[in-house]
Formats: sequence, C-alpha cells, structure tokens
Amino acid sequence: MYAIFETGGKQYTATPGDILFIEKLDVEPGQEITFESLCSANTETLAWEFPGASVETSSDVSPKVSYAAEGTYTVKVTAKNASGEAVAEKAGLITVSSKVSGELALLSQGKDTEATAYVNENEAPPFAVDGDVTKKWCATGNPPHALTIDLGGVKAVSEVHIAHAEAGGEGSSMNTKAYTILVSTDGEEFTEVVKVTKNMAGETVDTFPVVNARYVKLSVEKPTQGSDTAARIYEVEVYGLDEAL
Repeated sequence: MYAIFETGGKQYTATPGDILFIEKLDVEPGQEITFESLCSANTETLAWEFPGASVETSSDVSPKVSYAAEGTYTVKVTAKNASGEAVAEKAGLITVSSKVSGELALLSQGKDTEATAYVNENEAPPFAVDGDVTKKWCATGNPPHALTIDLGGVKAVSEVHIAHAEAGGEGSSMNTKAYTILVSTDGEEFTEVVKVTKNMAGETVDTFPVVNARYVKLSVEKPTQGSDTAARIYEVEVYGLDEAL
C-alpha cells in the first residue's frame, strides 16, 4: 500500500513507514487550498490532519481547507487498510502570509553570480541565470562545483528550479546526479535546505520551508550519472517573495 496526495499540481507518494517531503505552499489568509488523494486502490480509509485550518480533520478524497491566521502549518494524510498504513506528512508545509499574492516571483534572473570554476567566458556563471536554456554554466575539474546567486537583498525563498544537461539538449547521462542547495543572508554562513543524491531528471523543482536569504548556492557534488566530472547547468531559477517575511 502507498499514500499519495496531490496539491499545487504535483503528486507525492509514501510507502509504509516513510515520511514524505512535499511541495511548499505560500498562500494568503483565507485562500482555499485543495488536496487530492491518489492513494493506492487497496486503501480502505483516509485520515487527513490540518492543524489550525478551517477544517482540521477529514476523510474526504479531496478536502478543501483555508487558514485565517498567518503562520506555518503541518499537513498529514494516513492511508489505511487491513495490512497496515502509509503516512505522508510535512511539518511547515503551508505558510500563510498577507504578503503573498498570486504566483511566487522569479527572483534570480539576471542577478549577480559567482562560481568556484568555469570553463571559459562562453560558459560562465551568468549564463545560469539569463533565462536562456540554450546557454549554460559549465565547470570542470574535481567536484564539488558551486554556483552562488546574489538576489540583491534578503528575500523570502521557497523554491528552486534547475535545468540540467538534458534540458539544454545534451544526453541524459550528463544530468546532475547529486547536488545541494544552500542559503545565506550574509554570503558567509550557509544553511542547507535541499540535498539530492539520486537525480536522473533533466529538470528539477525543489521546494522547502520559506527561508529569508540573499544568497542561494547550488553545490554540484556528482555532476553526471557516470564518471564525467563536469557540471552542466543551463538555468537556475529561485522563486519566492520579493521581500523578507
């Protein structure tokens, strides 16, 4: 048996005993959020928990909730049958703020960048934030290779999109396998917010609890699926609010 629910246009799965890390949502007070259960066919009962929401518990397949007060909130769903249960849970999934209105803003495009290395001026760090997936930042040598983006001021950040080698037209074997995303307010002390060790995709979206940051660093630990040590990043997009929370 497995537990799946969908929100924000994405699906999330858990097998028995797993804790599922899922998409972060930033909403306005009173804004309605719909969750969709896509649990396995042998699921007999569902138990949703939305502490602090307009509806705190539900057994519906598609519950709708809202939050009147600003703050951060946990969401949990448990799928049960005679064989056991599977749980999908994320603390701090929902951030409710009066500063949120509409879609998250793209904060990184055209911002200042620096990197630990790059091949030449045609594959320099700025090409990772120029909005053009036909150009890339490429770094060779021994990994990790790091790219740091200066957002120009402290912003509330919660999502990072990355276009890897395949998104730029290269082979899937060149996609980044392992990377870490870190954030900082001063450019000196960085905090890890995402760690990926088994990526195979050409495009990734990583979400995390809202954090105030000016600097976002992508550290590429295993640049490809094989032995090639060159990092190939065609675009990094940082999303959030154009101000701190």
